Amino acid sequence: MLNSVNYPPKRNEFFYDINNMDEEKFFNKFFPDNLKVKLERTLRIFLAKTGLYKKIKKMAKKIIRR
Repeated sequence: MLNSVNYPPKRNEFFYDINNMDEEKFFNKFFPDNLKVKLERTLRIFLAKTGLYKKIKKMAKKIIRR
């Protein structure tokens, strides 16, 4: 609270690129779709389509509250 935090090392690059790159290239550079992201997205879509997503989310909230 007394001192500012240090800037992340790629901060300047991030802001330069956000103003100079097209959206697709920018998102692929800073937010790449790796295997973990693809699996999580696929699982969420599957659970939503089967109606299980809300039930699992509700159970998770109960577990976290304990």
